[in-house]
Amino acid sequence: MSRPPHAERSGPGGTVRDIDVEEIVVPAGRRQLRGIAELATSIREVGLLHPITVTRERRLVAGFHRLTACRSLGWKKIPALMLSLG
Repeated sequence: MSRPPHAERSGPGGTVRDIDVEEIVVPAGRRQLRGIAELATSIREVGLLHPITVTRERRLVAGFHRLTACRSLGWKKIPALMLSLG
């Protein structure tokens, strides 16, 4: 499924840009997924209000439920805050 591209923007914590969902590395030990269908419905109707957070190496820091919901919607790209660490 297609969605409008997200405008890239920079802030004090990093840069928000669209990245390929297939590039994101999800670390082990994430909490159990719940409510993904409901979240996917909300994202389909309203949009993704908050980007996920990843490192420059595309390692997921926050947003596992949002990422899973967007994948279930067939998204190929997702807005992500790319952290600027050290």
